[in-house]
Amino acid sequence: MKLQHSLWRPVAIHLWDAAEIKEGMRVLDLGCGPGDATLDLAERVGPTGAVVAVDQSPQFLFHLQESIRERGWEARIEIKQSEFAQLELEPDAFDAVWARWALCWDPDPISTLAQISRGLNTGGALIVQDYLNFGALLLTPREPDFERVVEAFLYSWRESGGSPNICSYLPQLMQDCGLTLKHDFPINKTTSPNEPMWQWPTTFYISFVPELVRLKLLTEEEAADFHNAWARASKNPKTTFPLPEMRGLVARKS
Repeated sequence: MKLQHSLWRPVAIHLWDAAEIKEGMRVLDLGCGPGDATLDLAERVGPTGAVVAVDQSPQFLFHLQESIRERGWEARIEIKQSEFAQLELEPDAFDAVWARWALCWDPDPISTLAQISRGLNTGGALIVQDYLNFGALLLTPREPDFERVVEAFLYSWRESGGSPNICSYLPQLMQDCGLTLKHDFPINKTTSPNEPMWQWPTTFYISFVPELVRLKLLTEEEAADFHNAWARASKNPKTTFPLPEMRGLVARKS
């Protein structure tokens, strides 16, 4: 996760700048994971601001708690374990909400956005980095065994109630909840084996393929075929891989 944040940190900072997150603000980090972005946000809002970090995973939150203790930031960062649908945010509690790859996993984004709108003060910002079209993934040269894994992953994602294309309709959901879209940044990147960003899809797929086998969406043989295909691609300096298409959105409460 630390690798992921370090690779995507420039995009996050660009979005935070667009949303004008500054010292003294109160920010909600929705789906904070182990808290790498949380810590950056806490540094940005300073000792007069505060960050509330929300995640469903106790393991992630334990990791974040340790980082908070190391920095002595107990008064600056609050941790909350919760499903998004059960946030029960107080009205006008936040100046901004940051959600990176959070709403795409949410089985009820409409309810979550309604809670976010309630929790934001007037003029407060919802900042999102999420997927527009996750399924359009192809290695060049093509590797059909990789494409089989993508198909299985998309199936498991949708079966769990999530949406790999959340940003294709998120602006309308925002509008329905009283949030006005102010910035819409396309996020399109292509990587190759000789670039640091190559490690992002590598670590993701290597870690998730065993789960697809456990779910019986892939056979052991198909998993082995994937690992061979990814190894071939990783050794070929001519390989290119367009990362999942995303959008960076900043909306404000009217």
